[in-house]
Amino acid sequence: MTECPACDAVVPALAFLQARAVDWTAGVPERTSRNRWRYPLCPACLAWLTSVVDGSALGSPAASVLAAPSTEGRLLRFLDQCNVCRSTLAPRTGAVVESLPAAGVPGPWRARLVCIPCEGWIANLAMDARSARGSTSRALDGEYGRTVHRRLSSLTFEVNAGSNDVTEALIDACASLGVLQAQGGAPSVRFVEAGRPAGTRARLRPGVVVQTVILAPYGAYEAVAAHLAAAAFEWVTLPFTPHLIAAVLSRLVEPLMVPLPRDKDSLLSVLQPVEPFPAAAYVRPALGVSAFDAAWLVRRFARGYDDLGVVSGRIVFVPRVPAHSFDAVIARLNRNLSGRATLVPLARQSPFERFEAAG
Repeated sequence: MTECPACDAVVPALAFLQARAVDWTAGVPERTSRNRWRYPLCPACLAWLTSVVDGSALGSPAASVLAAPSTEGRLLRFLDQCNVCRSTLAPRTGAVVESLPAAGVPGPWRARLVCIPCEGWIANLAMDARSARGSTSRALDGEYGRTVHRRLSSLTFEVNAGSNDVTEALIDACASLGVLQAQGGAPSVRFVEAGRPAGTRARLRPGVVVQTVILAPYGAYEAVAAHLAAAAFEWVTLPFTPHLIAAVLSRLVEPLMVPLPRDKDSLLSVLQPVEPFPAAAYVRPALGVSAFDAAWLVRRFARGYDDLGVVSGRIVFVPRVPAHSFDAVIARLNRNLSGRATLVPLARQSPFERFEAAG
């Protein structure tokens, strides 16, 4: 008998779902013996997860699962494409997610080569799928993405994305906040997929212009940097969650909002710490992972309202949770990051002392 982490039931495990590192020495992806993670799953959870991932891989992501990846119409033709979202893998990266029968009985899951974001998404569902399946919600995350902000109903938006899936997901996320598509005239905010035309910054009223939020796929550093140089307001990950959209819109309407300088490597805002400094962790990218990609991964799996920025040259993550939940949040995110980056808690002292000591 084994406890299934996806549903907390104590049942006979059907299979172990695991991710193994990939070796590209021969120019083709070869799975290695290096396990990145492994979770035992019960029959019901393995069947559910298989159907969700199969749906995304076939271009029909489950509408009920937040931030499910989309193929965006791409065809699967090459060995270095992710078998779920079909994007081209970053050089010499990727993992094979496979199942091992627990009792010699093969399960429905078939081995897949996946990119870093899809690996994290699958691992997150395997280790706790209760909130995704609507059976409960994480105490850590609260009402994930469902908080309606009364001030946001005055906003309107438009979107320029590369697929209908992205557009429809954004319409649904904004509708849950009372934010509707602009019907004639300039919108309050324009969501633009990285690399697509952002349009003009039309003036809504004296001193107020249309703001642009960039929808950034993993690895889109150059396109995002170009948009920010053209005065875009902020970037969020693609895929996104409703919670992330709610947070960026809330910051946009903040009356005391002052633009902050950007760190050129991570494209995050440079923060000025104040005392007392809250519980925080710095982000340590793995070898070969850029600062922007590490920031993207943390933002992808963190809650929208958590603070992520650069302090004294380091990426710092500040979750807005009670102090007693801090360690659990960091542990969950480190599992999601799957070794591509690590959140290292900062000593509970002045951030200036900590960073000066670290050089």
